[in-house]
Amino acid sequence: NDISFVGAKLCKVGSKVKVIINETINPKVIIQPKSIIGFIPLKINDKKAHIDFINAGASVITLNTYSTTPERLEANDLSDKFGFFHKKAIDLAREAIDHTKKNVLIAGCLPPLVWSYRPDKAPDYEKCIDLYLQIVREQEEDVDLFICETMASLKEAKAAVSAAKTSGKPVWCGLTLEDNENCALRS
Repeated sequence: NDISFVGAKLCKVGSKVKVIINETINPKVIIQPKSIIGFIPLKINDKKAHIDFINAGASVITLNTYSTTPERLEANDLSDKFGFFHKKAIDLAREAIDHTKKNVLIAGCLPPLVWSYRPDKAPDYEKCIDLYLQIVREQEEDVDLFICETMASLKEAKAAVSAAKTSGKPVWCGLTLEDNENCALRS
């Protein structure tokens, strides 16, 4: 099955997924493992999802940029699309709010930089700060607060929170714990 996205299309090719960036300037085709599904954000349904959440009573919606960190984009030869993906996510969130005519906040998204639930894959602290600052600078003018989400290590959580605080906006931080009775931080 093909999955259509704003700005991209995923096509299953055997055990691989082909990602096609739908732009008239420099279209790219790359092959990645199946784990790329869900990588390219900005599905046309994202606006509808935002609208559904708002109509259900949400007072905050989060930008769908979880998989558009500089590290993840670089690993998939999409670094040049960083601004495009973030702007499109901001536009979709704003369109959803405009559609509902409700007073809703937009949260910027600061996810794990490389891999969810794998704190051992995170860059060193200084590089984490630099990468999170790139994300913050891209989103800060268009969001009301930042959510540091699914943080599996204190290193990434501290770096994300520190970077987000430079915006002067409220910062929320969510941690993920091990899936066992210890309930310890994954790092």
